[in-house]
Amino acid sequence: MKNDEAKFILSAYRPGGDDAGDSRFAEAIGQAERDPELAGWFAEARRFDGAMSEALSSIPIPTDLRANILAGGKISRPRWGPARRTIFALAAGIVLLAAVAGVWFNRTPGLERWQRDALAFIPQLGSGAARFDMENKDAVVLQRWLEAQNAPAALPETLRTLSSLGCKTISSAGRSVSIICFKMETGELLHLAVTEQGSSSSALATSPRFVEEDGWRTASWNASGHAYMLATKASAPELRAVVSGLKIAAHVRSSAPVFAISGFGADHGRDRAEQLYGREKADFPSLTQWSA
Repeated sequence: MKNDEAKFILSAYRPGGDDAGDSRFAEAIGQAERDPELAGWFAEARRFDGAMSEALSSIPIPTDLRANILAGGKISRPRWGPARRTIFALAAGIVLLAAVAGVWFNRTPGLERWQRDALAFIPQLGSGAARFDMENKDAVVLQRWLEAQNAPAALPETLRTLSSLGCKTISSAGRSVSIICFKMETGELLHLAVTEQGSSSSALATSPRFVEEDGWRTASWNASGHAYMLATKASAPELRAVVSGLKIAAHVRSSAPVFAISGFGADHGRDRAEQLYGREKADFPSLTQWSA
C-alpha cells in the first residue's frame, strides 16, 4: 500500500478511536507504524479532527429547539425549496469549519515537523513495532555508531552518564533525525532527538524552549549547528532537572573549564561539580556565577 492510498483511508478514521478495531483500517494503520513520515501526518490529522470535534461539540443545543422547530412548521410556510435550504446549510457549515480551521492553523507554533515525526515514531520502539538500529547501555558507543553511519550524532555531555537503551535513525521530509533512548534514575524514559540545524530550526533559541504536546514534555534548543529535542512522559520538574544539568555541562568542555552555577560561590560550585561529574575540585580552577 502506498502512502497516498493510506492517507485516503486514514482520513476517514474517527478521532474518538471508534475505528481502532475496524479491519478496513488495519493495513493503513500498519503502513503508518512502519513509515515515520506517514505516522507524523496521521498524528497531525488526528489532532486536527479532535479539535474540530471538540469545537463542534462545544456549541450548545437549545433545550427548546425541537419544540420551536415543530411550532414553526405549523405556523409558517416554507419560502425556500429543498435545494436552496441545502445550499444555505452547506454555506453555514463551511463558515463554521473555516473558523475552526483558522484557529487551528494560526495557533502559536509548538513543535517542528521533524520533532513531531520523532514523537510519532518513538512509541513504536516501546511497543516493539520498530527495532533499534543499535542497542547498547553506553550512550558513547551509540554516538560512535551513529557517526559511522554519517547520521546526526551530537550528544550532550551530561546524557553520557545515563544508561541508554538504543538508537534509531529516521527520515523526516528528507531530513535525517537520530533518536537515542535513555533510562533516567527514576526509571522514566528520556528520548533525545537530534538533527542538523536547518532553516526551519532557526527559530529555536540556544536556551531550551519547553513545550507540552500530546502527553509529551519536551525541551528544544540549538547548539553547534545541531537542533536538539529532549522528550519524556516524566514530570516537568524531572525534565527541567535534566536540562539544568545540560546548562551546567555546557561549561565543562576543556581540560581547564569554567564551571558556573547560578547563585553559588566558587567553593560551593566546585563541590557541586565533584558531586555531578565525579571529578576532583582541582579540575575546575576557574569558576564564575551566571544566571540560569
